[in-house]
Amino acid sequence: MAHETKLEERVAHLTRAVEDLSDVVTRQGAEIDRLTRQMAMVLRREAEREAEGGGGIVLGMNALHITEGLETALLSRDGVHD
Repeated sequence: MAHETKLEERVAHLTRAVEDLSDVVTRQGAEIDRLTRQMAMVLRREAEREAEGGGGIVLGMNALHITEGLETALLSRDGVHD
């Protein structure tokens, strides 16, 4: 009986740990989505600035190309296909 109680306590502890980790993953996923959208917005603005011939942030790659890559990744992850 004592062995069963220890097993039940262990299962309860592990269940709680899994639930806690699931919450962390959910929050981190939302944060990554938010940051990805913000980065796409910044890169889109930079691409527009580059197209207008104005100064701005110097990037190693074309900002429009990076923005399109971010948007494609988000759509692919969300199951949206062209």
